[in-house]
Amino acid sequence: MASAPVDVGALRRGDLPAVCVKTGVPTEFLVRTGFTVVPGWTWWLLLCGVVPFVLAQVFAGEKVEATLPVSDEALRRVRAWRWAWRICAALAVVLIVLAGVLGSAAVAWAGAALIVASLVVSVGANLVWVGVTNTRRRDQVFLTRVHPRFAYELGRRSVRV
Repeated sequence: MASAPVDVGALRRGDLPAVCVKTGVPTEFLVRTGFTVVPGWTWWLLLCGVVPFVLAQVFAGEKVEATLPVSDEALRRVRAWRWAWRICAALAVVLIVLAGVLGSAAVAWAGAALIVASLVVSVGANLVWVGVTNTRRRDQVFLTRVHPRFAYELGRRSVRV
């Protein structure tokens, strides 16, 4: 996977190459998605603890609505991971409630295991999708975990403009 700088305005407008961000195949299909871009300085707050870090991430983060070119294959993959997460989380809740009703430690442990599984699947779901990080410019971000062909086409486009 690659990363590529992109203008925030182009990201919002969907003014991107007609190449899938994940598979690199030509596509005309666009998907609206949202990212939160947080300033790099917020990571230093981890030294002060998790709570200040999370608060800074929440309040200093900027929401960016993006329109990305995505192929059917990539969209199916992302949706499958997200459904797997939803199913794991729902089953975990059911088992935890059931453990409370039945008073069963074994069912509670199974629910706890499913909570861990849902966290792992959640991380996997995020890793199969596009990420975003800051650049030094406020009007630009890096799209991460994109296909090299998409990054190449995006670079060609920015050179021509």
